Amino acid sequence: MATSNNSSSCQQASQGRPQSHLTEIRQQIKHEVEQIKEAKTKMHDRVRRVRHPVFRDLNPVDQLLPPACEDFLDNGLVLDAIETHPTVALPEYFSFNSAETSTLLSILLDSNHTRMTRLLNRVHLRAMLRDDRYYQILDDPQLYFRSKCTDLPCFHNRVVLYLTSIGVLIYLKQTTALSLLVRVHSKGVLPRTPKMINRRENRQPRQGQPQSDFASAKAYEKKKAEKMLPFFNVYAFQYATYVYCYEGDIFRFQLDYLMVRREYQDAVPIMLDMGWLPNSPSVLLYRRRYYQYMTPFLDWVDMIRYHLRTNPTISITGFYERLIDIGGVDVDDLRYFGRSMLECVELRKLTKANCKEKQLRGLYAGRRVYKDRDARCPAVFADAFKQHQGVIRPVLPHACSPLRRFLVHLNYYDRDNMRSLAQVLALVDSMLKMEFFTMHPICSCTDIWQEPLVFQIYDFVYSMRQGTGNAMVYLRNQPWEEISSSEDSLAWYQRWDVFNCICLLFSIAQNAIQCDQDESTIERIVDQLIEVLCCSKFLESFVAYSYFDVYLGLTSAVNSVPNISLSVLMRVLRTTPFHLAANSTVICILGTFSDRFWRNTVKDSHGRIVSESDKSPRSMEEISQFLINRSRRCCVQKVPVPDTIDSKSGMSAMGSTGAV
Repeated sequence: MATSNNSSSCQQASQGRPQSHLTEIRQQIKHEVEQIKEAKTKMHDRVRRVRHPVFRDLNPVDQLLPPACEDFLDNGLVLDAIETHPTVALPEYFSFNSAETSTLLSILLDSNHTRMTRLLNRVHLRAMLRDDRYYQILDDPQLYFRSKCTDLPCFHNRVVLYLTSIGVLIYLKQTTALSLLVRVHSKGVLPRTPKMINRRENRQPRQGQPQSDFASAKAYEKKKAEKMLPFFNVYAFQYATYVYCYEGDIFRFQLDYLMVRREYQDAVPIMLDMGWLPNSPSVLLYRRRYYQYMTPFLDWVDMIRYHLRTNPTISITGFYERLIDIGGVDVDDLRYFGRSMLECVELRKLTKANCKEKQLRGLYAGRRVYKDRDARCPAVFADAFKQHQGVIRPVLPHACSPLRRFLVHLNYYDRDNMRSLAQVLALVDSMLKMEFFTMHPICSCTDIWQEPLVFQIYDFVYSMRQGTGNAMVYLRNQPWEEISSSEDSLAWYQRWDVFNCICLLFSIAQNAIQCDQDESTIERIVDQLIEVLCCSKFLESFVAYSYFDVYLGLTSAVNSVPNISLSVLMRVLRTTPFHLAANSTVICILGTFSDRFWRNTVKDSHGRIVSESDKSPRSMEEISQFLINRSRRCCVQKVPVPDTIDSKSGMSAMGSTGAV
């Protein structure tokens, strides 16, 4: 009875509680549940932020991108200007054993190409060739050809590729099928003429279900936009897995990279017809479990230089000649890379106003301008440089040709092994045949090419041009857009690029001697140097003046030779007479040098000029004897500077002859 009475009393007490108290309990429980959910969400976000599917153990991706990310949008890349961490994943694809992949391979590998033509003529079957359909194939060309195939895999035989139809054709090197696809691509790319657009807009619509004007206009614009798109994109992404990690990785690239990896030079003209731009940037994206790495390329030169590290036997000359023959790039094309600071020699003519020593008037005083310290000069020449109070460190636009960039790769990045030496030297031979080193007529109209190298560099660095508002400005201070649009300014920058190529060839020759290369290889580099010097009209500056003059010139370029040895330079100078006698005629040799070079000066024992003859040699024996016995002019003379660290300041005695 007591228990029943207690239970009944509790029920009555609970029934007697106010309703508001139960509501507060429910709200409190609900609030606690929301807090738990919010805490779980924050923890999930934190774990997701800390343990992203793509970890980055290497450098941040945004530091590996070029400064202008928006340039990649022109190639169809899914990369916004603010998106510095793009992700990569495999698209939907047809497997290796699927009927679609087998059908496509059988059609593309058919030597008759009748089925290929039939496929292109049927619109409903062209969907197999669209750029959004990927096919899984194995990286082993021997699996797809019945006859013996000697082609090596693109990466290695354990890689699985996911390519579009154009990627499969490039991988299999099917030139005829690619040519057939160009016709379809051109039909899809060509826009409609205004006459065709007006005819379609004025055509009466078909009778169908009634729809609003907005819906009909939207459907028409969508249909029109789809038909204006190209049939396939030449910049479509291609994928590969198990490239560097057998546990699984993803490597994303484009068709031009696949073409270079397969060394498929016949695809260059076809790619250009499809709308490929060789000078456009591209990106390689590699993803593994713990990091994601991006490698940007500025143009085709960067791509081949990147590929030279792993495959130094790739034919650079073949790709470059194809691009030049079709008109994809120009021979004298210069790529602008910003601005660079230069080390050079500043020259001032000594006159009555700036020189107290009468015996020095009429000569030139020079001081070396360094990047990292102040330029100094002897006290005798201090007044000559008073007009420039500060240190003059010239900064000029840095524009390079493709040949110079390949020479830079060999000289700086492949300096220890020199594995790409044969390919770069073959490219130099090809550029000699294309007259890349020939001096421009604008530069040949002046007598600057007859002067020492120091004088030529000084004239280029301190040359004045008429700028905006008829104001005279330095050529180096003009924007690159104005320089590239002016034929006169561009001609001097092309000559400056050739001079830097010569400096790089001297450095490569010295490095080849230090690395104990074959004697035939060293002789080939020396012969190429002499040919380049003859074509560019720099040979007279090397032969007519002393070693110290040439040393100052070679150390004043952007790609300078800081520690050039006398043995390398003397080897080139000793070989020059024999090379000219064996490979040139008398008329060609006489045209290589100026009339002033052939002056025969006779001196007495005191160094005074006794007689001087302007008669040029007439036979090959006289030319060889003249080049061997000719005394060199000493342009720059050292002046002792006890109170300064610059021991290369000096004066120039242009016009007077002397011994080394």
